[in-house]
Amino acid sequence: MQNLPKITLDTTLAELYAHGANQKQIAVLLCAANSEIAPSSELSRNTKFLYQDSTFTSEPGHKNHDRYNRIQHSVAIKYLSLVPQHDAFAAGNMPAILLNLDKSKHSQEESERTVGVLNGSQRPTLLFYSHPKDIVVGRNGFDLLAAKMEFDDLEGVPLAVDLETHYFLNSKAALATSGLPSCTGFRGRWLKDHTERLLSTLSTQPLPIVLKNQQTFGGGGTFAITSPEELAEVKSTLNSQVLPKLLSQVNSSNAHLKPATMILSEMVTDPVGDWGLTFFVTKSGERIFLAVTQQIVDSSKAWIGSRISYSDQAQLKEKFMPIMHSIGAWLHRYSYYGPCGADILEIRSGRDVEANSTTLQIVDLNVRTSGSSVLALMSGHFSKQRGLHEATSFSVTVEVTRMRFIEYFQDRFRSGSWVIVSWYEDEEFGLSYGNVLIGASNVEQLEEEVAKLKDLASEIHF
Repeated sequence: MQNLPKITLDTTLAELYAHGANQKQIAVLLCAANSEIAPSSELSRNTKFLYQDSTFTSEPGHKNHDRYNRIQHSVAIKYLSLVPQHDAFAAGNMPAILLNLDKSKHSQEESERTVGVLNGSQRPTLLFYSHPKDIVVGRNGFDLLAAKMEFDDLEGVPLAVDLETHYFLNSKAALATSGLPSCTGFRGRWLKDHTERLLSTLSTQPLPIVLKNQQTFGGGGTFAITSPEELAEVKSTLNSQVLPKLLSQVNSSNAHLKPATMILSEMVTDPVGDWGLTFFVTKSGERIFLAVTQQIVDSSKAWIGSRISYSDQAQLKEKFMPIMHSIGAWLHRYSYYGPCGADILEIRSGRDVEANSTTLQIVDLNVRTSGSSVLALMSGHFSKQRGLHEATSFSVTVEVTRMRFIEYFQDRFRSGSWVIVSWYEDEEFGLSYGNVLIGASNVEQLEEEVAKLKDLASEIHF
């Protein structure tokens, strides 16, 4: 680790929060929320702020205890260590709060190693707690918490953005009613109450279509349906697994948030581009552009990474500024300030598919740190300092330790062309999970570098 170059980011969350007359000191709470599985013995699953992720479609625990335990183990690693480390990498000189994964402090050590490659002036102060209720505002130099996602147990804690407002802004209902250009389609429908209405509606729609849950994470809760066979499979999954769980969790504390709402929309089958916009909204409402990346998804349409062309950012900034300002103005009306990501499809305008005119439509808003946040802050490190104008991020799983992985690709890590932004060694199963950034001078070289990574690692998604 001593031979790895120290990394300087273009900017950090700490620097961005300092914009816009923000007088309060912010600490970021970096953890993903889950409504299906409690990620640790100390933490409970959400029952008010409901989220649907990939665990909703996994085999129920009461049918297969071992499988349930393995899923819970995986969720804990991802939500309490990998995702928080990735976000902490971009936090900068501010308190970054992580929730304990285990009592051995192994996860704490992994997190410290990850941010240890950052220059000291941009390195966050990592604080670890067993439970959100243990966090005492006013200590350790912060007045407010900026939570990545909403936890039931955060109610009553001084927050930068109200929990219910933040949950609403991330919802599909908010996007559909916002007036922003989004891919809801002229046949979009709201499914509010019961399974029968949803299934009968699905059966009458011309394919292809997309079905989205109200709140999703990491691509879970989104069903792309292109054939009658896929439609039958989705209907079976909805009827037997998703809807019984989702509807049963609606209660008096969350009914007004409409957590069981689903959106049915037309599918854009041949987009010009699939983009990820990353920006920051200050407390005064200023919108700060960070980057536009290309989305990488797996065969199940789950996000697994992003690719960025640093030399194209000036041109992309000009193209995406109008929609960024529209989103930012809408968020500011709800007093939101903080990071934001938007998944955007670029589609051809009108009926002439040969026309050069395109429009931008929002697929999803991630009113929080996004998976491409760190890539957006690395143009100085990759492009300006090393001539690496293309970069990508991948989530990987390998059968070696962090040190062995670095040794295997030591020339790349020592040159700074490869960077680890999250890592966890799962000693129980002899596996390591991580997120790796790869820089290259051009697209062809980037593909060669990714191929080298794939020789040792397989892709995973969060």
